[in-house]
Amino acid sequence: MKKILLILCLLMSTTLVYAQEEESSKVTTFEKFLSKTGTFVRLTEYKLPDVVKGTWKSYAMTADLRKITSDNEDVWFLHIEKERYQRSNAVANIAQSDLEDLLHAVQVLEQVFANTNGLGDADYIEEKFTTKDDFRFGFYITKNKKGEIETKWFINLDTNLSGATYAFDTPEQIKTLFENAIEAIATYSK
Repeated sequence: MKKILLILCLLMSTTLVYAQEEESSKVTTFEKFLSKTGTFVRLTEYKLPDVVKGTWKSYAMTADLRKITSDNEDVWFLHIEKERYQRSNAVANIAQSDLEDLLHAVQVLEQVFANTNGLGDADYIEEKFTTKDDFRFGFYITKNKKGEIETKWFINLDTNLSGATYAFDTPEQIKTLFENAIEAIATYSK
């Protein structure tokens, strides 16, 4: 019996170690470009309007464009940072190709939302779009404490960090952010 438990413990420990290595080895598109070795890498930043204005004891959500130039190749990213009161910041770097996918996803999710008839018998409904680098955008419908139906749109900057999700009443702020970023990339690329 002791031998079986020992073998079982060994198998579980190797599985856990492998799972941790796999999780920590996930590298985002942004990190891939910044970590190139043996070549010069230039990072250029362009400010965009804030997504959410911060006040004392509350957070702000800022946005800027980042252009990485390496080996005569330019790659653009939308950098969103949620500054949290007395905590570490949550950050997302969204590749240009993902921006275009996200803008399309906003339009699709708006249609899905328009066709959703409340909760029905469910207590919670969530619909979301996730990019290759794990940035998430979507909406949820739930009942609040008073039993009233409540709808929120959300973005999640970092799935590994609590407090990295921000909820909006409508998708317009995020849709505008994606549109402004795509337009600014076109302008600065000239």
